[in-house]
Amino acid sequence: MKALAMGILLLLSVAMQAQYLESYRNTSLKKEPNSSSGQVLGSDIAKGDWLHLLDSGKQANGYYKVKIHGTNTKGWIYRSLVKRKQGKIPTFLKDFTGVEVTVIDVGAGLSCLIKLPDNRYFVYDGGRGYNAWRYITGVVDSSIPIEKLFLSHTDDDHWGSVAKLAESYQIKEALYTSYRTEPLPQYAEAGVAALKTEEGINRIDLKSHPLKPGHVLFSEGETRLTFVSGFGKLPEYWDLGSDHSKANNGVSIVLRLDYYDMSVLLTGDAVGLDDCKTNCDCPAECIATERFMLDSARNLLDVDVLIAAHHGAYNANCSDFIEATSPEYVAFSAGGMYRHPRKLTVDRFIEFGVDEQHIFRTDKGKKQKDGSKDCADEWDGWDSTDTGSDDSLDDHIKIQMSNRGRLIVDYLE
Repeated sequence: MKALAMGILLLLSVAMQAQYLESYRNTSLKKEPNSSSGQVLGSDIAKGDWLHLLDSGKQANGYYKVKIHGTNTKGWIYRSLVKRKQGKIPTFLKDFTGVEVTVIDVGAGLSCLIKLPDNRYFVYDGGRGYNAWRYITGVVDSSIPIEKLFLSHTDDDHWGSVAKLAESYQIKEALYTSYRTEPLPQYAEAGVAALKTEEGINRIDLKSHPLKPGHVLFSEGETRLTFVSGFGKLPEYWDLGSDHSKANNGVSIVLRLDYYDMSVLLTGDAVGLDDCKTNCDCPAECIATERFMLDSARNLLDVDVLIAAHHGAYNANCSDFIEATSPEYVAFSAGGMYRHPRKLTVDRFIEFGVDEQHIFRTDKGKKQKDGSKDCADEWDGWDSTDTGSDDSLDDHIKIQMSNRGRLIVDYLE
């Protein structure tokens, strides 16, 4: 009797699991559940593709209604072309060809690893301490060069791993700005010294080689990387006064990465707002970097994924900039320090219409105690079941853009 009860429970648990479909062969979706209907445009399916079951998995004329994984494309597929699978649908595509961007969990800082379709690599920023180096050396063999290294500005939490990366890999080209209102901090100074010491690096410092918005840094096949903003000296008309932090952040190098019709914007610590004043008197007018991009590079801003500026601090991601970028997904590279991302910052994205389920952060489960005023409160969209410490480096975010138009953004488990 006990065995029978256990068997029933097992059957019930299997029945309650999520289900999805895997395609047997290359095919296309139908607009309607019958063989005479036309194909849904852009719905080509390859053998092994995953399909989300819709309508509770019910069939109509032997067809399942589905959504192609990694797209918003919905339609009908005949039952003999697929096999039904149990459990959670795998997050990332298998047999993947395309561009991947990993927002590395470096703690309170920023570093992104970009993998091209032919297994070449770019790095954008060097993170805090050696955390980025630890991750990168775990996934990229030392025999493989880093084609391009981009360093948005001179704060230590963006340069931490640069010297060690220069020791571990052949770096072919480094684009950075050495602008700073005061002497370089520890990691940036060591990084600049390493880049100057290592042979064979094509070094481009915006102080001596300024670039204009729209300058193409890389173009091959369907992959394009475009310079959007960045400065070797602070524009005087920004009138930031004596605010050294805003000046150092405001010159950040901003890049746009395109693959087919999918796009990612990497924004460093770009400045877009004045800080909140007493009693949360928060100004709304866009300033500095984001104002410059709105005026001089608006045609480059509309993207699918935004790696949000300055870790989600209040003084970035102004409303007009959010509207111009109109992202479907937003990633915050933050850590258990400084209460990033701020609630007011995330609220601006949600008010624009970004689905909260499409907002990611590299510090799940590490919410700090709120501040003494609302404008200092951290966004509470975190995973309280995640008990990892800020040193565990376990909340990497992966952006996967496939050559068949699939865009997937999720945590790298």
